[in-house]
Amino acid sequence: SSYAPQPPGAGEMRHGTEGWRCLETAVRALLAVMDGCGPAFAAAAPPGGEVEALLTRAALHPNRFVREAAYGALGGLAALAGPAADDDPASAAFITATAARLGADGLAENWSQVRLAACVAARALLLGCPPPPSPTRAAALASLLPALALNRYDAAEGVASYSQATWAAVMGRGGPSAVAAHAPAVVAHYLKAAKTNNHQAREAAAVCCGELCTKVDRSAVRPHAPALLTSLLLASKDDAWPVREAAGAALAHLVAAFPDALSGRPPAVTGAWAAWAGALDDNVPSVRSSAAGA
Repeated sequence: SSYAPQPPGAGEMRHGTEGWRCLETAVRALLAVMDGCGPAFAAAAPPGGEVEALLTRAALHPNRFVREAAYGALGGLAALAGPAADDDPASAAFITATAARLGADGLAENWSQVRLAACVAARALLLGCPPPPSPTRAAALASLLPALALNRYDAAEGVASYSQATWAAVMGRGGPSAVAAHAPAVVAHYLKAAKTNNHQAREAAAVCCGELCTKVDRSAVRPHAPALLTSLLLASKDDAWPVREAAGAALAHLVAAFPDALSGRPPAVTGAWAAWAGALDDNVPSVRSSAAGA
């Protein structure tokens, strides 16, 4: 109840960018203690204990600075836990629950600083998972993969480069096959990002939709082609020109890969041609170039 949003005029309201007294400082101090003590801290704070519960709760805090510190500390806790084992229920539960929290909230945060802290925690978590074919690793990857894939094209350079490095370290050359195996969840995440009020997330979603059509097994993506088409047609009319540019290129990839996505769909054909033709008259040169290529 202490984290429930207060209605205006009731309680003490604080702006989202304002510090939250000593809570953020205390969480950062806790991370410093982790770094200073090393493995000895892990023995005093086992998975499922009070520290994990505290940090998990802090990750839900309405203040973004507290959330950022909490995700950073969760990453430190994951790094200290070391390689997990499937036969350790507490460790497996920590990895599964933390991965679900990061995939649902942390990696999709509106604030890039919070996303970066969550990216650091996600890498520590995945590198601490047992090797394949571990069920714990599979569960963590299922939670994290959609958001990790999207964040490779994040507008914040630090988030994008860190996510790309994590992708290479965890996936190696198996990225396309992993995306194909989790195609429904990946596409759902992309489509959700395409509807957010953050134009940078919408741009990244459009780029990723185009990437699906060029790098991933087409048999895995084909069932989702109509939904991708609908999303990209909407993105081609976006108020933000980077989103329109990315959508034009992605539409071209989609139609080239799945011409049957338009077959027998007169409204879709009309919509695609209207989107491209309208973009040819756009004020932004790169948008016109993208439409011309399409």
